Amino acid sequence: MAAYSGVRIGELIALRASDIDLNDRTISVERQRVEAGGEQALTLPKGGKKRKTVYPVNSPVSKLHPNGFPIGHLLSDRVMEVRRTDRNGLLFCAPSGKYWRFSNFYRNRFHPAAKKASWPTHKMIKRKDGEVVLDENGSPVLKDKLDMTWHTLRHVFCSEMLWNAGLSARDVADLAGHGSVDVTLRTYSSRSGGALDRAREVTK
Repeated sequence: MAAYSGVRIGELIALRASDIDLNDRTISVERQRVEAGGEQALTLPKGGKKRKTVYPVNSPVSKLHPNGFPIGHLLSDRVMEVRRTDRNGLLFCAPSGKYWRFSNFYRNRFHPAAKKASWPTHKMIKRKDGEVVLDENGSPVLKDKLDMTWHTLRHVFCSEMLWNAGLSARDVADLAGHGSVDVTLRTYSSRSGGALDRAREVTK
């Protein structure tokens, strides 16, 4: 869901079942969970901007999922499961039923999910010559082969909406909660592969 809705990690941790509109496939992003100095708090989303974004019925097709991954169906099941006991219950709570802490979320949810999805699992270590990323065999990993991170998932969403779905930069900025269209264009202008194909298509 994160890869195709653009929610930030603190926003996902704070999502409630009542924030999901199953009819319109929209997510109301109204709060985020933040951590500072070991303390947690609920605040407005980054920049103080509440917003709405969408999630797809299915993810784009891939070798692993030739018909797309059924995001909409699974999210609907989860929303209904939570609503049976608490309409405003946390959509993705920790086993305790409370908010996840970021460290626990990454260790117990994000990293296992990444491994199950066959994403690379590396570790960062510090050496005298600087930080280096090693694979499971202890070999250095090139920068373009690094792990998927939560921010990578936002890149997936924004790139998909901007270059494949054809939304305007203004639309993508609104959905992702960017401070300005400039941020959207500056961040994703380098991800505009296929310019020749698009130009050829519109000049037929």
